[in-house]
Order: sequence, then structure tokens, then C-alpha cells
Amino acid sequence: MADEVEREITVPVPPDEAWTLVTDAEELQRWLAPEVEIDLRDGGEVRIVGDDGDERRGTVELVEPPRRLRFAWTAPDGDPSIVEISVDPEEDGSRIRVSERPVVEPVAAIGVVLEFPVSRTRGPLALAA
Repeated sequence: MADEVEREITVPVPPDEAWTLVTDAEELQRWLAPEVEIDLRDGGEVRIVGDDGDERRGTVELVEPPRRLRFAWTAPDGDPSIVEISVDPEEDGSRIRVSERPVVEPVAAIGVVLEFPVSRTRGPLALAA
């Protein structure tokens, strides 16, 4: 996954009911995937099997009922990503926003060697993270 993907929809129900639509396994099976298991607590497990049979596994990172849910997951041959679901009250119901973005890992410089002319140093200068 190279970029963030975001979708939103307004549903004609109050936030508590919208929260159920995005957190209850049976409701998620109606719109997300045919097989959904989610343990709605920090550190809980997420398992989702799509229409194509691909399984994604992950971990719940944040649960703030009835407003926010965030979990990290990974496809079998893919890179990890973060999924965030938010529910916001609207005049005519609730706005549900789902976003997925790639996990960006910091790059560590290990054993980088900078070469300077001997006149400025007494040999190579090695920097390690």
C-alpha cells in the first residue's frame, strides 16, 4: 500500500448505533468481509478473511466507544497498515469515516562510514545508530 485510503458515509442513525455497525462482528460481516473476529480492547486480536480468501491479522491499538477504533493489520504477502474508524454525530445521523494508511518505519543508519580527507581527520569517521 503506497498511499492513504479514506472513505466516509453518513448513515441515518445516532452515533451509538453507528458504533455497532463498525464494531460488531456480525455487522462488519455485512459490509467488510465474510469472516470477522475482533476483540474490542486495547491489544485485542483482529482477524478478517476477505471475499478472496486472504486473511489479515492484527491488533487493536485504540478503542474509544462510540467514537474511534484503530487497529494495525497485515495481509499475508503485504505490508502492515493502520486502519482507523471514526464516528461523528451529524444533524441527520452519523458520519462514519474509515481510513487505512501504511505503517512507516523509521530507517536506522547502522555502520554508516563517512570518508574525509586525511588532512581533516585521521581516517574514516564511523557513525552508528
